[in-house]
Amino acid sequence: MISFSTGMKQTFEKPAKEYVDEKHKLPVDLNVRKRQVTYSTKIETLGNNHHFRYQGDFMSELEIYSFLLSENDKDINVQIKKSKKCHGLQFIGFVAIPLGITGLITMATGSEQNDNTIIALGGLCSLTAIACPISSGIFKRNRGKANKEAVRIYNQKY
Repeated sequence: MISFSTGMKQTFEKPAKEYVDEKHKLPVDLNVRKRQVTYSTKIETLGNNHHFRYQGDFMSELEIYSFLLSENDKDINVQIKKSKKCHGLQFIGFVAIPLGITGLITMATGSEQNDNTIIALGGLCSLTAIACPISSGIFKRNRGKANKEAVRIYNQKY
């Protein structure tokens, strides 16, 4: 009962029915065929060999690495180490920007001074700037191949 300052009183009755959260209540009749979900012990590779599914759960590359390393298999460990090495080296493509700028500036300076050594150095920097993104793509492809090979070995043995 609530008493207001104006002298009015208000009483509340208990609801006869308990409150049920409708959001979390499941309907009684789904009218849907229930399918049986079976999980396999195989790892599926999704997309570009950097995303995986294991027993219905999506896993990142790092989660798969820790899972596969826990198996302590020599062949799988070699492939994972190879993949991790390629993952680190695939970022070499970012070196292309400063090398390209350095190459252009050096070549311009060498042509003003008519110095073939400086022009050659600028050309070398420019060629390296072109090679960096290419190597980055190669390392990324090799990383995917190593991941795929590690998963293939796991699926064969376990």
